[in-house]
Amino acid sequence: MFCLNAAMRLWMILVAIVTPLVECSDCKADKNIYRVLNGTINLLFHCDFSNTKMEYKVSLIKGSNKGVVICHGSFNASHQLFQHNKCRITPTASNVTFYLNDLSENDTDIYYLLKEHMDPPPYVAKYDNGTVIHVKEVVLQSPPILAKQQSPWPMLASVVALAIYSSVITIALIYTLRKGRKTRILQSEYINVVPQRPKHHQPYAPAPKHLRVR
Repeated sequence: MFCLNAAMRLWMILVAIVTPLVECSDCKADKNIYRVLNGTINLLFHCDFSNTKMEYKVSLIKGSNKGVVICHGSFNASHQLFQHNKCRITPTASNVTFYLNDLSENDTDIYYLLKEHMDPPPYVAKYDNGTVIHVKEVVLQSPPILAKQQSPWPMLASVVALAIYSSVITIALIYTLRKGRKTRILQSEYINVVPQRPKHHQPYAPAPKHLRVR
């Protein structure tokens, strides 16, 4: 009986060591809501990592059901910067910062920080209260398409050609009118110079009778 009780107590101790204990988090986000416009965000969580003998693991988890791990990393008293997936994690003795980039509207959701005490036992897992990240994509408006500046030379050439054509037509018309007027004047002077002969006018006198050829 004594052996049975001792075995049960040992089993309970092992279960207490191995079984995760999810407690209220001692971590707190710097903000409850983040609005992201450029796809980049720095999430700052205030946590206690001062125990130099403890190995910690931090994870950023997406979704209300806490089913998607965005990134995670483990560290100890060294507090070295490390990177996982598309985020960079910087731990210190009093906080941890997640640097996220390349976020889109599909990444809008609630995010949780999971802090885990990995070693030494007992294992403890702690979630924070959650942080909402609202990602809004900025739509870049294309610059207005400027009307293609046409070269002035074709239009200038057309104007010059039209001016020359008009000048040629005008000169030809003036020349024709002057020539016709000059012709009419010459004809009028010729008519005035020719003498007007009376009707039945003989151009020469008849020869005397003694000079007529018989």
